[in-house]
Amino acid sequence: MAQVTTLPSRAVVVNHRNTNYHYHNGVYYRPVSRGGSVVSAPSFGLRVTTLPPNPYRVAFAGHIYYYLYGTYYRPMDDGQYEVVQPPL
Repeated sequence: MAQVTTLPSRAVVVNHRNTNYHYHNGVYYRPVSRGGSVVSAPSFGLRVTTLPPNPYRVAFAGHIYYYLYGTYYRPMDDGQYEVVQPPL
C-alpha cells in the first residue's frame, strides 16, 4: 500500500463504519495508526455522492453498475452510489 503524508486538497471525507476515508477522483485514502494515510480499497457498503471521472458503465442482469480502479458502484434511489461486490 502506498502511504501518503498529504492528501489531495479537494478530497472529501466519507465516513463508513467509523473510518474516515478521504476520496478524490476514485482513489480512497484510509488513515493509519503511525500517521498519514494509505491508498486503500473502499469497504463494500460505503456510499459517495459523486462518481469518479470517466467510469465504465457496466450492464449486468438488468442492473447498471459503474466501474473504475477495481471498484464497482451501484446507483441508489437517493442519488448516491454504493460500493458493491463485483456483479457475478
